[in-house]
Amino acid sequence: MKSRSPKRLLALALFPLLWLACFGTASAQEPVIEIEKAVFGSGRAAVLCGNKIRELIKDRKAVSTISSSGLKLKNPRGFRRNKLKISYKVNGQAGYLEIKTGQKVNLYAAILEDFKNESAAAGQVVKFSGPVNQLRTGGSGKYLIVHVKETGVLEVVDVIKKEIVKKIPVPEDCCYAAGERKLLIALPRQNLIQRWDLATFKKEKSAPLDRDNPPSLAVMGSGGDGPLALWRDGSIQLWDIEKLEKMEFDQELPGVGARRRFKITASADGKTFCGWVSGLSGQPYHVIRVNGDSVEVSKTKDTYGHGARWIHPSSDGSQFFQDDGAVLSRDLRKIPGNRETIFYPSNDPRYCLKVSKLDGDNRDKSSVSICTSIDLM
Repeated sequence: MKSRSPKRLLALALFPLLWLACFGTASAQEPVIEIEKAVFGSGRAAVLCGNKIRELIKDRKAVSTISSSGLKLKNPRGFRRNKLKISYKVNGQAGYLEIKTGQKVNLYAAILEDFKNESAAAGQVVKFSGPVNQLRTGGSGKYLIVHVKETGVLEVVDVIKKEIVKKIPVPEDCCYAAGERKLLIALPRQNLIQRWDLATFKKEKSAPLDRDNPPSLAVMGSGGDGPLALWRDGSIQLWDIEKLEKMEFDQELPGVGARRRFKITASADGKTFCGWVSGLSGQPYHVIRVNGDSVEVSKTKDTYGHGARWIHPSSDGSQFFQDDGAVLSRDLRKIPGNRETIFYPSNDPRYCLKVSKLDGDNRDKSSVSICTSIDLM
């Protein structure tokens, strides 16, 4: 048998690889688009149309007019649908796209373009191990702490480093909150509460919880050192995070006896809490101010409906921001606001975030700006 030179053998060995690199990857790189969900409208007006969208993207060159009638969807009288919302996956990676009705688009190309833009920003995106079920902030906004039930972990994101710096295994029923330096995790089934250090990410201390009435919500000021607010079925508890024990007060805290869902927000310094009963009309907002070993409890004069309402204290509790755009002063005096403008507190009492809806053709968009607390008075 005729022997072959080493160079010839090397060329034969590399030929398949060269062929795949030049020609064989074309079909392998063909993007696979999956439509997870497609919907027009929201609430009672929402109409699912995922199957129809799947049909439209099969023809990669087809240009379609995005409209309810164009997709042959029923449009209940009195409801307007001006957006098509698509949840998709490209090669297994999830994305979300909104398209205004009335536009003529190639859906296949639009999804790929949106996915390309998302991928270009990948360096600014932190990917979690699964869907996020809870989100808390700590370290005055330096840390985002998310609960991923699917994988059973808390994932701590350092927003400066733009990366996950710690993963803490937790059960699915845990509730947690963080302050400037500490992370508190309540474990109802284990009847335990734990304190973790945000600098070292080491567990420092554990203490028992009430076995008969475990907490379902934990809230804390992200720039303070406590206390920690725990909502148990029917009552609020405030915990000293250094001693890791419940604080006792002469004055009764709000929420006692309420068997409905209760919501709580906290000021960044951790000294002011707002609470309200969710899902029940005619309810006021309650305010708890903590001053050392004592508390001051008050409530708004007005009551509110059971819709998607909320109230947030400013970072030092000197103002309160409501979902209807109104701002309350320290003594809960209401300053009427514009329904089209909503304010959100920052970690600095001098500033807040202003979100306003735009007019005209940009009605579906919002502008975001920073304003001072003095501008609100």
